[in-house]
Amino acid sequence: MMMMSEGPVATPAGNITPEKKIHNNGNLQQLPSGSPAKAISPGVNRFAFTGQQWTSHVTGGINWYFYTLSDNSMDFSLADWTTTWQNQTEQEEFAATNHRTYSEEQQIIRLKSTKPFFTLLLPFFKGKDIYAAGVEKINGGQGFRVKLKNQELVISKSGYYMKDEKRFVMASWSKGSIESNGYGVSGGCAELENAGGKLIVHIHGNAGKRIMVLPFAVKPEGSPKEVVIKSSAAGSLLTIDYSGGSLDLASGEKGYKEYIFTIK
Repeated sequence: MMMMSEGPVATPAGNITPEKKIHNNGNLQQLPSGSPAKAISPGVNRFAFTGQQWTSHVTGGINWYFYTLSDNSMDFSLADWTTTWQNQTEQEEFAATNHRTYSEEQQIIRLKSTKPFFTLLLPFFKGKDIYAAGVEKINGGQGFRVKLKNQELVISKSGYYMKDEKRFVMASWSKGSIESNGYGVSGGCAELENAGGKLIVHIHGNAGKRIMVLPFAVKPEGSPKEVVIKSSAAGSLLTIDYSGGSLDLASGEKGYKEYIFTIK
C-alpha cells in the first residue's frame, strides 16, 4: 500500500524511517529499497503515518492509523520512493499551492502473510486524533470496534454499523449477515439508516432478496410490490426482492434503489 506520508512510521516493532530513493527521469533512477522485514504478532496491530503537509488546509492536512488484523503472524517492510520530475506548469502550480519545490513522495508498506488478513485505515486531522481511545478486535475476531467519544463503530468482514445519540446505520457488503442492537442485514449489498422517525434503505449490487431484521414495526411509503413485511411483538422481518438491473454501483456513487419506511 502506498501512503502520502513522511518521516518515521510508528510500527509494532518501533519507529522506522524508510530509506529515501529518488527517480527523477534523469541522472537519478533509483528504485525503492525495503527496510529489513519485521514480524508482527497475530491479532490487532497498529501503524501510525504522518501525512505530508498540506499548507492550504486549516490543520495542515491529515495523519492516519493503519490497522491489521490476522489470525497468524505476518512480516512487514517499509520503503520510500520520490519523483522530482514534472512539466513546468505542474511544478509551478505545486510550488504555489504547497510552498515548496515539487516532489511526489510515497511511503510504501508491504505486508506478507500466508493467510488472509483484514486491514483498516483511520484518517484524522493533524492535532485532532479522534481515535485516541483505540481500536480493538470484536468478538470472534472478524473485525474491528473503533472507540469514539459519542459513537460506536464496528467494521467487519461482512459489513459495518455505527450508532450515536441520533441515528443508527448498518450495511452489508456481502451475502453474509451482520447483526447488532436488534438489527440485522443479509442477502447482499444493502444499507439501512434509522434517523428522524424514518427508516431509509439503500440496495445495490447483485439481484436477489435482502433480508433485514428490525427492532420495531415499519410501514413503507408508497406500495412497492417487491417489499414484504412480517411484524411481531419483537419487531419486523423486512424482505426486499431486489431486481438489480443497472443499479449496481456503490452507494456513494448513487447507483442504488432507495426505499423509505415510516417507523410505527
